[in-house]
Amino acid sequence: QMCIRDSPKPQNPKTPSSQLDSDTELPLIACIKSLMEADKEEVFSKLKQDKDNQTCCDCGSASPQWASVNNGIFICFSCSALHRSYGVRFSFVRSLTLDAWNEKQLATMQEGGNGKFKAFMESYGLGNEKPQVKYKTAAAEYYRKSVFYGEEV
Repeated sequence: QMCIRDSPKPQNPKTPSSQLDSDTELPLIACIKSLMEADKEEVFSKLKQDKDNQTCCDCGSASPQWASVNNGIFICFSCSALHRSYGVRFSFVRSLTLDAWNEKQLATMQEGGNGKFKAFMESYGLGNEKPQVKYKTAAAEYYRKSVFYGEEV
């Protein structure tokens, strides 16, 4: 894969980028996508080492391949459909493999985690609450803001 350092230097560095041909632009875009994909894989590989993140946060199914980004939790495909029905304010769902992730989303997942979320909900007596209720509580909203802004809960 060609990256910036491998791209040919422009013959005239003052040429506006709008006048560059697609062969010059594509390696840069491909390089950025490649770096983001590598970061995503590294982050998820590390997070999946935590036993709590190896099962769906809601139903306990093994090997969840989806996430509720703003809650910082890993969920299964079935639960991802439920989370989508809650609305993005309560649960912003992404595939671990199919979707692109930005740095803030990855940082939110690193700040959260299934174990941290479950412990927080337990501390408010919401551990056994139905998901469709739990994610719409004031406690869950506080938790989302905490993991999004990287604050301790």
